[in-house]
Amino acid sequence: MHPLIVLGERHVVLDGRSISYTLKRSPRARYVRLEIRENDGLAVIVPRRYDLRHLDEVLHRRARWILTKIEDCASRVGQQESRLLADGDSLRYLDWTLRLHITEGDGNRGAVSIRGDELLVVAPLNRADGGHLVEKWYRYQADTFIKARVDLLASKLGVQYGRITIRGQQTRWASCSPKGNLSFNWRLIMAPEQVVDYVIIHELTHLKEMNHTSKFWALVAGRCPTWKENRRWLSEHGSELSAISLRLA
Repeated sequence: MHPLIVLGERHVVLDGRSISYTLKRSPRARYVRLEIRENDGLAVIVPRRYDLRHLDEVLHRRARWILTKIEDCASRVGQQESRLLADGDSLRYLDWTLRLHITEGDGNRGAVSIRGDELLVVAPLNRADGGHLVEKWYRYQADTFIKARVDLLASKLGVQYGRITIRGQQTRWASCSPKGNLSFNWRLIMAPEQVVDYVIIHELTHLKEMNHTSKFWALVAGRCPTWKENRRWLSEHGSELSAISLRLA
């Protein structure tokens, strides 16, 4: 078996769009191969002795194919959950299911808060702004929770990381750069806590092993014995999280 070696996260600008991708090296590959998956994004696999100085040229030649496939993935995800949020709807939040309770505000500023198992939204006069408030609340929760968990788990794993960013990637849950910088998708806050921990441990383990060899997975299993179940949960439910619209009806 010849495992792929993950070289890290890179970016390329195609038709004015900045596209991130995971660069991998394969001892068995004879040419550059591109893969795009809904929950993993773009992966670029290069042969063992490939000169990376030529890679951008290859990606620009395949720009139309790459952008079309990315749009196709985003379209498939978006079609799975296109309804707007209404009073009484349920939303995921870590290990809880929250019932949405919307009340009408009388100004241009709304508010979002939790009361028991309810997500209370005071909707501003502009309902579109109400949707932004809900997403802003989720992003804040993700930023607070994920950063705290990264600090705790990094200490337990004995690794140090660079900086953390919380983003809204369409086709990726997290990434680790060769410089040790970590990026996480804010929609992870809608996954069970053990799934979030698995994603964090996965990325922190890359600070020790920047690959997906048996040694890498053994390290992941040592800290997260249920990693296979957690990965399966993301595979089965990840597209649902990516597709949920937080706009108010």
